[in-house]
Amino acid sequence: MKRREMILKALQTGALITLAKPLQIFANEKKNAVLTELTGNPLRFPPVFTNGGTMTLAKSNVNVWPGQNTEVLAINGSYPGPSVVIQKGTTFTANFINNHNEPATIHWHGVNAPELMDGHPKDAIPPGGSYTYTFPVINRGGTYFYHSHADMLTAEHVYRGFAGFFIVDDPAELILGLPRGNFDIPLCIQDRRNSDIPDFNYNPVMNDIMNGFLGDTALVNGTPEPYFEVSRTLYRFRLLNGSNARIYKIAFSDSRPFHIIATDGGLKDEAVQVTSFFLSPGERTDILVDFSPYTIGQNVILKSLPFTAPGMGTYRQGTEMNLLRFDVTGNTGSGGIIPAVLPR
Repeated sequence: MKRREMILKALQTGALITLAKPLQIFANEKKNAVLTELTGNPLRFPPVFTNGGTMTLAKSNVNVWPGQNTEVLAINGSYPGPSVVIQKGTTFTANFINNHNEPATIHWHGVNAPELMDGHPKDAIPPGGSYTYTFPVINRGGTYFYHSHADMLTAEHVYRGFAGFFIVDDPAELILGLPRGNFDIPLCIQDRRNSDIPDFNYNPVMNDIMNGFLGDTALVNGTPEPYFEVSRTLYRFRLLNGSNARIYKIAFSDSRPFHIIATDGGLKDEAVQVTSFFLSPGERTDILVDFSPYTIGQNVILKSLPFTAPGMGTYRQGTEMNLLRFDVTGNTGSGGIIPAVLPR
């Protein structure tokens, strides 16, 4: 049984105490807000990694909270790490340089990579060392990710920022009419501790070791109190739970239904309508959300609903959290549809 499946089952039983161009545009663009009375920060997008380039790991100072520096462990100075967006059938290559003072590897989570390219802890790159990862991308189109995988250091490295998207674009999806380009949006959800702001302090005590290192404030794509401006049309959102231990019960503040179209291994057999779902650490789920019923000037919040889970202490599993506010600001259509059938 997969670890996250075990966690979810235990919680339920009470047993456990063309994507590259749009991403580049989002990384450099700030739209004009219509809802000026609302607070928050525009959703950020990491840069897109250029295939064949270099991934350098090092400590970096970034502005996570406005006007405050946070020391992170970053690839190429970016938190989250640069997004890999690559077409199925392409050979992926990255020259990894470890400028951190601890051993490190890159594990391509969910990606079918050869043993010596998979970032196993036994293949750690020492401080000052380098390694070239290269392998053919044979996975189905889908949302994958990469992260640190050093022995006994993975949790801390990921918490401090060492992770990013690995998105496989499959030309076979073109005939499905799914939203693409500016309407295909990756969202990495992570929790941090409000009392530590602006730092990412990883200092687990016994309760954290027993129940997982949990936070009480949510970041999406490294953005606190994020908002994202949308048009009255259909969007695809690629949700990645990049948290160390927190499980999210994903829903919208108005209980509006939406469709799940993909999970860890790519597209499902059909689009499934739901009003909520659980998203465990490391898990990915792609959803289609239709904003056409809203009017310009309205907003709706993507959130984690409360649920009952065992545990104790300040930081608890099942805490209700606001994740991302969507501000409806335009009428541009995506041209996307909700397919009746998805390929196996």
